[in-house]
Amino acid sequence: MATILFRQQPARAQSYAAERLQQEGWFDDEGWEVPNWFGDRKVVVGTDAGQVSQAAWVDAYQMWRRQGEANHLMFRSATEETITRDKA
Repeated sequence: MATILFRQQPARAQSYAAERLQQEGWFDDEGWEVPNWFGDRKVVVGTDAGQVSQAAWVDAYQMWRRQGEANHLMFRSATEETITRDKA
């Protein structure tokens, strides 16, 4: 049991990161202009596609799915589940 708890930490950390990005309002990569930050220079922040909550949630989902499949906590397909249940 302790091994499974240890192995889930990377996926859990990614979920925490996605939650935090969402709480802070980083939903999309449209960005917004910060007025008068550097005088007359136009500054737009939030345009990095890798720093949005949607991308972080997709990564977290994929990590949880891989973790579940690697530790036999979930099946890869309905066929595999049916075969396993029939063997049981």
